[in-house]
Amino acid sequence: MTVPDSVEDRAFCFDEQMTRLNLVNLINRKSGARLAVVRMPGDVPGIDYEIHVTTRLAWRCEELNRPTLPRMPRLLSIVESLRGTRGVPYEIDLESTDGVAVYIPTNKGLSTIPSSPLEAVSYLNSLLDSTLSHFVATVEEVEGYFWRMAKQHNFSEAIVEKMARGEKGFDSHALLCQFERLLSSFFSVKFRVHTAESLLSWEDQQ
Repeated sequence: MTVPDSVEDRAFCFDEQMTRLNLVNLINRKSGARLAVVRMPGDVPGIDYEIHVTTRLAWRCEELNRPTLPRMPRLLSIVESLRGTRGVPYEIDLESTDGVAVYIPTNKGLSTIPSSPLEAVSYLNSLLDSTLSHFVATVEEVEGYFWRMAKQHNFSEAIVEKMARGEKGFDSHALLCQFERLLSSFFSVKFRVHTAESLLSWEDQQ
């Protein structure tokens, strides 16, 4: 499918393509993942918007009494995997157990959707599944690299949880600072924890 030349044709084509996206979202309404486009204030009218997969990814335990520090590598791995895209969340509620809302780029524009409704549904379903599975695999790979590196410095998830709980023998402030330095050195995203609001934001977005 080619991108129309005129603004009027593009507007018509956009509506038609969004109708197909909405149809696939309706079919997959129980999956928790949807297809969407991410519009920005500076976008030129009629551009070929990139299709995104939007979903929520779990990063912390549902038990609110479990500390968040051991799960920070998971959360930062999600954000790291979105770096450089329109899908980076502005801030994250550290107390929420609903998962972090993400918009995963597919590297495919609306113009790639086939004109045939049946072909469009098949194409978009495949795009949703492959994009989501690839992203989750990337997140797990990044997190795995971090913990392998952390192990070389005598840190593991179990040890970090004991540190976060302030258990005897693991309640050293120096130890906590060492782990935080590991996070900062491994992940390229520069984060800031707002303790009073229990929020995580990114310094390059301030």
